[in-house]
Amino acid sequence: MYKFLSTAFVFCTLVFYSPALFAQLTGTFTDSRDDKTYKTVKIGSQVWMAENLAYNSDVGCRAYNEDPANIEKYGYLYNFSGASKACPNGWHLPSRGEYNLLLFNLGQYGTAGRSMKSSTGWTSGNGTNSSGFCALPGGYYWNVKFGYRYIGKDAYFWSSTEVGKDELVWFLHLSCRDNQPGWLDFGNYCYLSVRCIKDR
Repeated sequence: MYKFLSTAFVFCTLVFYSPALFAQLTGTFTDSRDDKTYKTVKIGSQVWMAENLAYNSDVGCRAYNEDPANIEKYGYLYNFSGASKACPNGWHLPSRGEYNLLLFNLGQYGTAGRSMKSSTGWTSGNGTNSSGFCALPGGYYWNVKFGYRYIGKDAYFWSSTEVGKDELVWFLHLSCRDNQPGWLDFGNYCYLSVRCIKDR
C-alpha cells in the first residue's frame, strides 16, 4: 500500500509540473490600435501574448539595427517608459511576481527556460517551446557606446517592477548559453522586448 501511495505521489508530482499541461489553451488577440493580430497562450491561470509586442508607440521604441525587417519576427525594443505604456487596453506589462508565477508553473528555474524558448531562432537551438510562450532572442539596445547586441542569442523582457534604487527596473533574461532564466536590472536608457499579460 505504501509503495502504491508513493508511486501515485511521484506520478501526480510529475504530472503537476509537466509543462505540457500549461500550453493547451491557445488563441489570438487583435490590437485595435494597428490591427495586428498576436498569438496568445494560457499557462496556468495567466494569459500571455505568445509573440513580442510590435506596436509602434512613436516614443520609446525602436527596431533592432533600425531595420524594419526585424520587427516582424522580434517586435520592437522599448525603453522602460515606452514599455510601461505600450501594451493594449486589457493587457499590461507583467510584474516580476507575474513572471515568477509563470516560471513556477513551468517547473521553476531549472527547466522553465527551455520550455519558454521558441524551437527556432536561437543560435544554440536548445528551445522546445513546450510551454507555448515562444520566447525569441530579440537582443537589446544600450546607448551609443554599446549599441545593438545579442539578437539571435539572448531575450530580455521588461517587467513593471522597479528595483527601488537608481531608477533601475527588473527584467527577465533568457540566454542561448543555458536554460536557466535570470533576473537582472537596467535603467530607462536600455531598450528591451515586451511581452504583455492579460488583465484579470
